[in-house]
Amino acid sequence: MKSLRGQLLLYLMAALLVSSAVVAVVTYRNAKEEIDEMFDANLAQIAATLKAGRSSYSVNMPSLAEHPQATQVASEADFIVQIWSNNGILEYASHPHIPFPLQQQREWSTVLFQGERWRVYKKLTENNTVQVSQLLKERMATIEEIVISIMMPQLVFIPLFGLLIWLAVGRTMRPLAWVSMLITKRGPNAMEPIEENNIPVEIKPLTEALNSLLKRLSDALTTQRQFVADAAHELRTPLTALTLQLNMIERARDATERAQAIALYKSGLDRSIHLVQQLLTLARMEPEVDSPIRPVKLASLINVCVSQFIAFAEEKSIDLGIKHIEDSEIDGDFDALRIMFGNLLDNAIRYTPAGGKIDVILRRTHESILLEVEDTGPGIPNHEYERVFDRFYRGASKGVRGTGLGLPIVKAIVEKHNARLTLAQAPIGGLKASIAFPVKEN
Repeated sequence: MKSLRGQLLLYLMAALLVSSAVVAVVTYRNAKEEIDEMFDANLAQIAATLKAGRSSYSVNMPSLAEHPQATQVASEADFIVQIWSNNGILEYASHPHIPFPLQQQREWSTVLFQGERWRVYKKLTENNTVQVSQLLKERMATIEEIVISIMMPQLVFIPLFGLLIWLAVGRTMRPLAWVSMLITKRGPNAMEPIEENNIPVEIKPLTEALNSLLKRLSDALTTQRQFVADAAHELRTPLTALTLQLNMIERARDATERAQAIALYKSGLDRSIHLVQQLLTLARMEPEVDSPIRPVKLASLINVCVSQFIAFAEEKSIDLGIKHIEDSEIDGDFDALRIMFGNLLDNAIRYTPAGGKIDVILRRTHESILLEVEDTGPGIPNHEYERVFDRFYRGASKGVRGTGLGLPIVKAIVEKHNARLTLAQAPIGGLKASIAFPVKEN
């Protein structure tokens, strides 16, 4: 498992080391420039001094052949000062036993002599030439000493910086550990939001996201508990009725009474199956359940659904038809939309009396796509327009059997498609259910 503290320490230490390396390089280059300027100035000053006091020079230089030490290693001398005549004769040398040659370049040059690099300054006068040479490794040693003296404290304090960074990061991350502890200590049903007082700005988005998640979980659990309670309550009655009807079958005294009990049992069983199907449909339409979204042609969907319900409408002598339809397409869940429209037709057929009429209309406006179902039934009183969307609410209608889940299912599917459902009195006398879908953007 990766550690944020370890990663921060690694990154900060890497940044510190890189910065120190950059500082060392810059310090070295600056020191080299300064040292070079200083030593070059010294060479020029020595040459100027010798030029001013040339009368004191020793002109009786011994021949190199007379001295067996003539092969003395040049690196043993830091400076070599020489004065040459205009005829190329060495008149003076600070180290006569070192055969350092007279350079051809004027003034400044860097040459290789006896395997070592030398910095040479040559000054021409009217009577002679002054040449001052310095071993460059002496300069490098001075530069290294300066750089080391500057960088050594940084190298010594890097471990200390690492410790301070470790402690600072640990102290800074305490609020995160505190939030983690609060969540760990919570029980499975604790959905209260996390206190955001004194929470650092960097951690606040995390706590806000957690609080949002807790709220969604709380809402989902509340919905689930309510659904389970409602389902248990509604299933209790038909299951009890089925048990009583089964007892009636067992106690039937003749074939006629038994046939009547069996028919009643089958009717109750059909209602129970329908209720279970509606409950499963409602559970599937919960907001937290994901469904496949794809383009849906509403005209085709309406034609299919109307053809499926024609037979049920004809049993009650109801005129079910499409009054007006326009080609329209939305992005949605085809199966859910089929269930939604099927519930609207089922409700209309259930509540429309024999000989009535049901019209289906699909039309487009500039702002939406309208799907409308109108019937000639008794309608719904205005004060019940909101309540009919509550689960298991059946209203004041009598003589019509239902589960009270049809419109709640329709509403759940409508909301899942970001549409709007409204109820109103139909122009033909009954109820008009209108669903406004948002226009699909091209």
